[in-house]
Amino acid sequence: MHRWRVWEGEAENKGYYYHADQIFTPLEMTDADGQIVW
Repeated sequence: MHRWRVWEGEAENKGYYYHADQIFTPLEMTDADGQIVW
């Protein structure tokens, strides 16, 4: 599983982590606390 970070909005500065398979198909997205948000 691959992971990469996306930072959204300068005012909020929330970090999200995309989790993908070996061909980079997105499987889920989690926030900085590890909660699934997508």
